[in-house]
Amino acid sequence: MQGILRIFLLFSVLSLSGQKGGNTIVEIDQDNVDGDFLAPYSNKWQAFLVDSLGREQLNLYWTDYAQLINFKGEKCFHRVQELYTPDYNHRETWINMVELPSMKPRFFQVFKASGQVMAVTFNGNKVRVASNQNERHVLETKEYKVAALCYDWNLYGLLLVALPFETGKRYALPFFDQTIGEMTTLQAKVGPQETITNLKGDPFDVWKITTNQNLTFWIRKEPPYVMQTELYYPNGTKLLWKTY
Repeated sequence: MQGILRIFLLFSVLSLSGQKGGNTIVEIDQDNVDGDFLAPYSNKWQAFLVDSLGREQLNLYWTDYAQLINFKGEKCFHRVQELYTPDYNHRETWINMVELPSMKPRFFQVFKASGQVMAVTFNGNKVRVASNQNERHVLETKEYKVAALCYDWNLYGLLLVALPFETGKRYALPFFDQTIGEMTTLQAKVGPQETITNLKGDPFDVWKITTNQNLTFWIRKEPPYVMQTELYYPNGTKLLWKTY
C-alpha cells in the first residue's frame, strides 16, 4: 500500500509559527490537538477501485483496531491495520504508536507478506528509518534530523480526528515523509457535516475533511472514527474505503 500512496504526495515548505495561507499551523503539544478522548475500537473496510465511469472493483479487505497502553511511562494509542487481497490472502500489517493527548508519534511499522519490512522511529528531532524495501532487499537504516517535532501522517484520518472540527477551518501539520526523507506539510480543510451510509446501509453523521494529499476523509469523534476514505488518482480513478 505504501507504493499506492506515494502517487499522491504533494510537497510544500512549512513555516512553523503563526499563520500561513489562512491555515492554522499545528505543532506538537499545542492545545488545539487533543487525542485524549480516543478509545479502543475495531473497524473494517472494503476498499474498491473506482474507475472514471464509476464502476467499482473490490481491491482490498482492510481491518483496523486500536487499544490504549502504557508505553515507557506514557499513555499511548496503539493502532494495528491488516490488509488482505480479495481472495483473503494476507498482504500487509501496519502498526502505529502515538502518545496521548498530543498525538506525538513513537513509531510506525510495516510488515509485508513478501518479506519486506519498514520501521520509522521518532525520537525528538531525529527520525530513524529501517527498511529492506530496496533493490537488494537488504535492511538499511538511515537517520534524519528534522527542524522540529513532527506528526506521523501514516495515521491518516486518525491524526485528523484529534483536531477541532469547525466548518471552513484549515490546518497545516508538519509531518515526516519517509519516502523522501524530509519534513513536509499536511494541509487539511474541515468541510460541512454530512450523513453517509456504510455498506450495510446504516447512516452516520460525519465531518468531511479534504487534504492536499489527494485524500478525503469522512470522520467523526466517536469510535471507530474514520467511516469512509477516498484516494484520488490523476487518471480519474479513485480508491474508496467503506465500512461494513
